[in-house]
Amino acid sequence: MGFIVIGGTLLLGGRVPAQYTAHGGFLPRGPLSPLLAMLFALYTFGGVEFVAITTGESRSATEIPKAVRMTFWILTLLYIGAIVVLVGVIPWNRVGMGESPFVTVFRSAKIPAAGAVMNFVVLTAALSAANAAWYVASRMLFSLGRTGWAPAAVGTLSKAGAPRFALLVSSFGIIVALVLERWAPKDAFVWILSAVFCGLMLSWLVSLAAHVRFRQKLSAQAVAALPMRSRLGAWGSLLGLVFVLAAILNTWRSSRVSMVSGLAYLVLLTLAYAVIQRKRKIVRVPQPTT
Repeated sequence: MGFIVIGGTLLLGGRVPAQYTAHGGFLPRGPLSPLLAMLFALYTFGGVEFVAITTGESRSATEIPKAVRMTFWILTLLYIGAIVVLVGVIPWNRVGMGESPFVTVFRSAKIPAAGAVMNFVVLTAALSAANAAWYVASRMLFSLGRTGWAPAAVGTLSKAGAPRFALLVSSFGIIVALVLERWAPKDAFVWILSAVFCGLMLSWLVSLAAHVRFRQKLSAQAVAALPMRSRLGAWGSLLGLVFVLAAILNTWRSSRVSMVSGLAYLVLLTLAYAVIQRKRKIVRVPQPTT
């Protein structure tokens, strides 16, 4: 938020000339050029689905709609606001050359130790995101263990009531990331980003499809009684499905690593589902006879 305020002050105060149409005009590489950055753009919005997972531990159902709305508006303000400031202050052909664009904006405002300030902010944000992802991964793994879709051991709780073993297993990704950073530092970020993108798009596809099916099953009265509902209804989710599928297909041109790894990941999940579904025992509770 401070970055947006400082950058906005530079632009509105005339201390920095706006760069929106400089160096070739708006969209200098053509109207389709933003598609090349689709992978990174969608990655920044990854995690919004965490709200749905954390609702299981919410104290009150009335807090859930408020949390969803706050998440939407905060992300919209922070991400889009930051992009508007970056594009306005820094020429597009100089972004990422030599230093972080955020540091460049702070230097333009003559803030001392701009690099150290931004490093602290980035590190704090990264740790916060990692903590949230770790929390969600452990809860999802715990739920799978409790329902028979994962080993029962990950569905156990410690004496303190925490899914400690699921948390430990979920940390496996951290080890993989450290190994990649050590042995392939130049490609580690792209590989990790591609892997995250595949899981992110899959979760969005499933969520959107589930919402479409959910709305189809409800009557008009049931929909009206929902504490929170999409104004676009199932059509909004269908539109979202189209955009997500378009983003996935676009990765074939911008990042084939994402497409290939995503297909392999999907095949692996499908095979695992088929095997577990065959072995999984469905326990039927006998109904009392009267």
